[in-house]
Amino acid sequence: MQEIKVGFVCCSGFKRLHAFGGAFYRYFKGEKAGQVPHPYFITGVSTGAIASAVYLPWTEENFSKATRAIMKLKKKNIYSFSHWLELYGAMSLGESMLNFIPALHRDSQQTPHGRILLESGRTALSVAAKFWLFWKFLKQPSIFSSEPLRHLLKNSQSHLDFNGIWNSDIKLEIPAANLKTARTEYFTNYLPEHREAPNRNGLLVDWTMASSSMPAFLPAIQIGHRLLDDAALLDNLPLDRAIQAGCDVVFVLIFRPYLEKIFLRSDKINWTEELSRAMDLTIGRSTELTLERHQEINNDLKIIERLKEKVSKLYNREGRTTSEMNTLECMSYDISKLSAHGLKKTKIIPVWCEKSLPSLTFNNFNSESLQKAYELGYEAMDKTLAEINFK
Repeated sequence: MQEIKVGFVCCSGFKRLHAFGGAFYRYFKGEKAGQVPHPYFITGVSTGAIASAVYLPWTEENFSKATRAIMKLKKKNIYSFSHWLELYGAMSLGESMLNFIPALHRDSQQTPHGRILLESGRTALSVAAKFWLFWKFLKQPSIFSSEPLRHLLKNSQSHLDFNGIWNSDIKLEIPAANLKTARTEYFTNYLPEHREAPNRNGLLVDWTMASSSMPAFLPAIQIGHRLLDDAALLDNLPLDRAIQAGCDVVFVLIFRPYLEKIFLRSDKINWTEELSRAMDLTIGRSTELTLERHQEINNDLKIIERLKEKVSKLYNREGRTTSEMNTLECMSYDISKLSAHGLKKTKIIPVWCEKSLPSLTFNNFNSESLQKAYELGYEAMDKTLAEINFK
């Protein structure tokens, strides 16, 4: 098979995590059967960053281990409540329980005036303490802590195979949004400054956590002078990175449109649901525009190729006049000024599911949904590979 550089680009969305695994494994089986080339480049943002790093070693053993691990995921493996929020809840619960002990707030020896003063003082202390805790909570970097995810990723027995990642011949890029510079930055398994870093395993975990962070819900990650957050904030579909890496074919693992309609049990939603939906719509529209732009560039490159062929034929035709020569030279110059001229023509293959992925959120880790998402990702890649021919 002719050497073709194949890349994978994984977008964000927690419900896509298991679908990524299914799609990767179907491609892996196709490679072992000699149907498709070995991958050359993998990148992903947010949940896609986790999937890219977890499956990168690209061996049967790692696929089995990683798939077993993600099928057992629970919310306690991803996040935990802020200790300030836990303290606030414990105080409220404790106060409620104390109200059931009459001896603590009733005294027959007290005058009505004394009881009023006692109850007023107790209430004031309670309100002041809760206000202080709430203020502390508002000053926290996020609602939840992502430390459980850090411990999960560092456990190479269940997730990241660090040796497999650093020794892989597949190029890996983990992007993250730098909140200070408003730019996307990258951590790789191939650049010398990353490969030779003394704490490269810890940096890989930190960058993966940063890329998969979620504003307000999970905290930004500080790495040196950088303050890194969810990569999807700036670029949810880093197709340009795969193209710049020299890929001839890029599989875009998107599975379902971001701008799908959702079902609401009522016309009211809470602020966390509104924030999540608003981010989905914003990032989704950006994803659509990115995919459309690269497809338009490819269409423009095809037109440029046809124009160049026609100009070349006219230029080599016998009996050309000076006026015709000048016209052809002007046409060649105009073609060279087109925005797509000089760019690499890359075959972009979106991988879509025919059915909607199961809804997965931080509070919903249903084992049947996890398995269904994996199967849909496998089927989506299977259908995609059946429609293309690398030979």
